[in-house]
Amino acid sequence: MEEAGDNDPLEGFTNTTKDIGKSSFNLIQTIGRVIIALVISVLGLKWMMSKSGQDIKDKKDWAVNIVIGSIIFFGVNYIITILFDVSTKFNVS
Repeated sequence: MEEAGDNDPLEGFTNTTKDIGKSSFNLIQTIGRVIIALVISVLGLKWMMSKSGQDIKDKKDWAVNIVIGSIIFFGVNYIITILFDVSTKFNVS
């Protein structure tokens, strides 16, 4: 006898949806990493080229904000990755 979950017509759709979701999430992570690296690089170059003390102070303030934002971005990505991995391991029928 077959079990109810053996011939699920939506299984292919579910797998495709999971694959699309995972690849979309990977794309967002990659784009975020590139943007953060570029912003930190540009800000670092501007900071090194600054002459006045006020410019340097302003750039340091921006650098702190960007580093905190980067930590939040990567932390949320890590948490979402863990949740996605845990949710794919449980097969809810």
